Amino acid sequence: MIHSVNPLHPTPTLYRQPTLHPPPSTLTPHHDFLQSASQSCGTFELCFCVCACVCVCFTEMWYWVFLWCLFSSLLVHGAVGLLMCVMLQRHRRGRLITVVIVSVGFLASLTGSVITSAAVAGVYRVAGKDMAPLEALVFGVGQTTLTVLISFSRILATL
Repeated sequence: MIHSVNPLHPTPTLYRQPTLHPPPSTLTPHHDFLQSASQSCGTFELCFCVCACVCVCFTEMWYWVFLWCLFSSLLVHGAVGLLMCVMLQRHRRGRLITVVIVSVGFLASLTGSVITSAAVAGVYRVAGKDMAPLEALVFGVGQTTLTVLISFSRILATL
């Protein structure tokens, strides 16, 4: 800890000096890989941001793709529910209809996202690839986008 005195504020403030390596209590299982990577590129922070966030096992991949799909689906269903509340405010049972329809739609998309997220993670695992966080975001938000596009199209009516 370092004490510093700001001329505008006479009370000293405490802040931590940045360290090059993490303290021994926060070592991760990938620490050896990170340490060797930091020796090759020079800074630990750069390699930590690039290398440590990669999803390696099936459950991590499934979890992150599902989480992005869950949050984007919550956003879409929340916006639609708000729109339904505004449009059906004068209806006698408008709020009840809104809650039921939004709940059933969200649960249906949640069930589908569990299955498709597992399928994406399974393909990545079988292929032996690692998944970057940006890929999980693209797959998760892409699932929600495709669900919305298919819902608004007339494809399901032709089946």
